[in-house]
Amino acid sequence: MRYLLYIYLAIFLFHAFITLLEINLIERIKSNDYENLTFWKYFIRFLQSVIITPILEEFSFRSYINLKKKSILYSIIFLAVFIILAFLNKILILGYVLTLLLLFCITLLFIKEKLLNSKFIFKILWIFSAFIFALIHINGMEYTDKSLVIIILSIMPFFILGIGLGYARLKYGLIFSILIHIMFNLVGFLTSLV
Repeated sequence: MRYLLYIYLAIFLFHAFITLLEINLIERIKSNDYENLTFWKYFIRFLQSVIITPILEEFSFRSYINLKKKSILYSIIFLAVFIILAFLNKILILGYVLTLLLLFCITLLFIKEKLLNSKFIFKILWIFSAFIFALIHINGMEYTDKSLVIIILSIMPFFILGIGLGYARLKYGLIFSILIHIMFNLVGFLTSLV
């Protein structure tokens, strides 16, 4: 499990590097330096949305589903970092949702192992993970004048995806759920180009 921590740390640092590149890109746009800008803009967006985000989200939101203490501890550490980043960037909804998940993971550490081995707890954990996954995607949408029904309908695909990714995580492992998530985001990225 230690190698997962190293992989996650490397991806996190790579994400920070890509964010710095994106800031540089924004500065070049402001200074009207447009040479080779289009390629880099799409390349950075591709790396963030298709490669980095699925890996970070799967490690953060589905690694704890197997209910092993080490996986839960890693999720707690990664979620704490994300919460700090969310509040520093003033993304309050995301910060509150991640705090809810963090408290849930901490609670899992103190539940007796006999209870953790029940199929009922697995199902609740699976659905809860999908629900939190759907909630974090509210952050990227604008809902100023929309009703609750519109919000629920717009995050429903993310909830269904979360259910599928949770199933993939439990049945085939974390790497498989990462690959599915990458393919899903790749389709979204390619359709955004059209």
